[in-house]
Amino acid sequence: MNKLNVTSLVSAMVIACTVTAQAVADGRGEVRCQYWDGREAANEHSCRWVNGDRGEGHHYAVWSGGYENYGRHNQSKTSVCRDRYNLGGKLVNNICWVPLRGREYGNENYQMLVIDNNNYHWDLVTGRVETNYDGMIRNNSEGSFSTFVCKVVQKAQGGVDGDTVTGKYIDDICWYSYNGREYAAAAYDQQDNRDVYVLKFGKK
Repeated sequence: MNKLNVTSLVSAMVIACTVTAQAVADGRGEVRCQYWDGREAANEHSCRWVNGDRGEGHHYAVWSGGYENYGRHNQSKTSVCRDRYNLGGKLVNNICWVPLRGREYGNENYQMLVIDNNNYHWDLVTGRVETNYDGMIRNNSEGSFSTFVCKVVQKAQGGVDGDTVTGKYIDDICWYSYNGREYAAAAYDQQDNRDVYVLKFGKK
């Protein structure tokens, strides 16, 4: 099927208000995972946003690969979520924590990102992404900016990996919440001791 036919098919599906669970790539190569309400079977190898209280257990949510409070008795697994306003954040113990205007907000009403067969990978960002969005999973938009799924790995003493939190990637910066506040990690800042990753659809 050629690109024109794929575009026509997607447009027809939207017009018909049919909810699908397919990953749709646009002209820039970014991937948009569709909302899935559980009324139909999800397509194999799909990515989808699922209500936290519907259909699938939280252990299916895309995992950051790390933990908050890493190495301490209360360490918690962090996964990908977004709140009811589509702000991207971290899913910790069934609450979606999002960064906004300098603070951290917790939400019990949220969606989690599910990708079948672990068909994704985290890609380390070492410079500006600019226009190369190939495979990056889009979350939403804030104003005129597109937002994507990202994570930050904070470095503990001695340079070893510490806490890992997910957030929203906007204009080469990963915004995330931690301990009640909002933080920004610039992927292109070589002086920053935090590693920034973006989530991409497909195996590496």
